[in-house]
Amino acid sequence: MHTRIRALRALAACFLLGCTATTPMPPAAPSEVRAEGPRVFARRPELQVELRGPKDARYDNVAFGLNGKHVNLTVKNITSAPQDVRGFQVAFVAARAGVAFPCQVRTATETRIREPQALQPGESYSFERDIDCRLALPGQYTITVHGRFGAAPDMASGQDLAGTFPLELKAPAHAGPRAHRGKPGLYVAISGDPFMRAVAPSEEGKYRAVVAIINGSLQPIELHGPRIVARVVKVGQTLSCLEDPKELHPPSVLAPGAVHTESVLVSCVVGQPGEFEVRTLFETEPGDPQPLELDGFRLTVTNDPRLYSVPSPFYLDTR
Repeated sequence: MHTRIRALRALAACFLLGCTATTPMPPAAPSEVRAEGPRVFARRPELQVELRGPKDARYDNVAFGLNGKHVNLTVKNITSAPQDVRGFQVAFVAARAGVAFPCQVRTATETRIREPQALQPGESYSFERDIDCRLALPGQYTITVHGRFGAAPDMASGQDLAGTFPLELKAPAHAGPRAHRGKPGLYVAISGDPFMRAVAPSEEGKYRAVVAIINGSLQPIELHGPRIVARVVKVGQTLSCLEDPKELHPPSVLAPGAVHTESVLVSCVVGQPGEFEVRTLFETEPGDPQPLELDGFRLTVTNDPRLYSVPSPFYLDTR
């Protein structure tokens, strides 16, 4: 507490006197982990970086993994001359049990408001970047972060290691993707928008859910015409509506760490207000002797505009 007060007083004094202040990096919060370091960028030895990331996160069933987490990279000028820090780009590598999961590769310079173009001698700045990886399975991950400054045709050109940290993605019991007994390493999950606006009978049958098919193994997995079979039950009733099997369209060979997502029409969902449960089976091929029962999800059909919203484009895929 006293350290924080002293830091705030020093900043106030520098502001009044017109001096250049460097904000000290605060201790990592309980929910954060600090990577080993600080380290010097190999291609920019005049800049030192210290990496912090989340220690753990809750598995998001709607996003099929990690959602809304970021890292902080505190970059410091350790020379006696100003240093250009424009166009700071970051790339991630995420691995679980030796399997690399996909991360978005940024190929253009990011333009961010209020980020400095240069650091004065001794000055530091904390850059925040989203962890843009599809961590589709709960478990322990190793996140490796690389960075570079300035424009380049691709991120692999001239990137330097910023650090590595562990991240545990936690899912509640009986939640998250289900493992298929007949195909080791194959996981499947289904999700959908939890609210839908009530509609007239003529507009029913347009609700869409999203299926995720995941290869969590080190070996490719072959798929031959997988299908999803949905059953919709109104809460409080015993009768249900059984959908016809819906064919899915993943690659015929799913690479290690690959995540295939696809929307499916659930036409049994009616447009009248009520609570519904969507229960599904996944078949690796027609006549699968070991169909996989997925975690169902609950859907509320309502007239209350405070609850429903325009569906995300993720749920409007017309495949």
